[in-house]
Amino acid sequence: MQEFTADLKHRMRGVWRDAELVDPNTHNNKLATYHSWFAIPFSRKERMPTNVPRYLHLDLSKHVVRNISRFRLRAHTLKVEAAAWHEDGSCVCDQCPGEDEHVQNEVHAL
Repeated sequence: MQEFTADLKHRMRGVWRDAELVDPNTHNNKLATYHSWFAIPFSRKERMPTNVPRYLHLDLSKHVVRNISRFRLRAHTLKVEAAAWHEDGSCVCDQCPGEDEHVQNEVHAL
């Protein structure tokens, strides 16, 4: 059982190691984006992080917690997410005035 557990942990961490190698600014990859924004590094003993995000401890309404969680998990309705699901989708922000074309992603929204 110990060998199985060790192998499973190694394979799970491999997913995150692969995500570290992908630049979310050049590839539309949810896992890489999440990792670059929110990942908590493993401890030296390679255990899973045990910290719970701070906003979950605050006295916030369910609506606010849901929206923060959706933003963190990239389960939002920004153009960059819509473009990931539609081949002809545009990532250009439709909320910005002017002729400058900005990609409507999490950084731009903030």
